[in-house]
Amino acid sequence: MTTELTEIRKETQESREESRRGLAWLAVLRTPFDGKHLKDATANQNLVFSWLHPGESLTPKLLERIFKDRPKAKNELIWLAPELTPQQKKQQQDTRRAVFQDACHHFRISECEANWSHLQEFCDFEYLAVQAIQNIGVHKLVRARQEELDEWEQQAQQQRITQLKAMDKESLRNAVNEEFQDRRQAAHAAESNRVFAEKEKADQGMYPPLPSHFRGRKLDKEFFVKHCDRATMKFLNQKFGPANVEARIRGIR
Repeated sequence: MTTELTEIRKETQESREESRRGLAWLAVLRTPFDGKHLKDATANQNLVFSWLHPGESLTPKLLERIFKDRPKAKNELIWLAPELTPQQKKQQQDTRRAVFQDACHHFRISECEANWSHLQEFCDFEYLAVQAIQNIGVHKLVRARQEELDEWEQQAQQQRITQLKAMDKESLRNAVNEEFQDRRQAAHAAESNRVFAEKEKADQGMYPPLPSHFRGRKLDKEFFVKHCDRATMKFLNQKFGPANVEARIRGIR
């Protein structure tokens, strides 16, 4: 009986201590320190309570004193991001929308709400949005309808016309030359892609895949640029097929 009473008293004491600890921690979470609030994380809680001396009870004032005595202690904790002002929230939303629209145009995916809900949290920066789309997979997102593509093309043309009208003669001449070179490069790339697609179709199922290494070297683009002579290229084309070789040079596979 005495043992049972002891156990009950022990459990009651532990429960009260846990309750006091929880209330003390809640008070700390509600208190801003230099305008920031602590994150409610187990790691934070365990670390803060480990700073207390025997007999001390956690209070916001005590923690403030600890921070004053040990300024670097704040860097050991996880803090919540400060609440954005209405103006900052609007600016963030505008930035995200602009990044989202550019990414949609680049990957030819729709600006619909379904895609926005998937991507908006990654649209603070362009590289994050691109990475998110690549990780999710373009095929899993809603593709842009032809109406959207036509509208984007019209907007781009109108924007370009406005830019050209604002240029002086010298800048306009340079811009026209650049666009001419861009069109030539685009046409060359399109023709190169067409020829490559024909190679892929012709070689399909006829050659084994390229190995990862050849003659002790990694078989990548650098190999073909620095170490591949005419005889080696001829051998690789004959052994593994022109399409496989070109795909490796392009970094496709």
